[in-house]
Amino acid sequence: MERLSGLMPPFGVGKRIGVSSGVTTVFGFPVAPFTATGQKLVYRWLPIQDTLAAEEGGGWCGEGRLGGRRFCRFRLVR
Repeated sequence: MERLSGLMPPFGVGKRIGVSSGVTTVFGFPVAPFTATGQKLVYRWLPIQDTLAAEEGGGWCGEGRLGGRRFCRFRLVR
């Protein structure tokens, strides 16, 4: 993940996303599992949702929301 803005560490955070679930990692260690539904990642034990949107050129950008309020923006990179 590449941090664009907000409350997120500038490096070390990643995501492993499968067909219907995944996990957010910190320095490669899994820390927060989530369920993938459509273009939303809903965390199982945190009150956080990530919303993803396709970018031109095939990438994805996203924003993290806590209680419906955006707290960060990021881009998914391989």
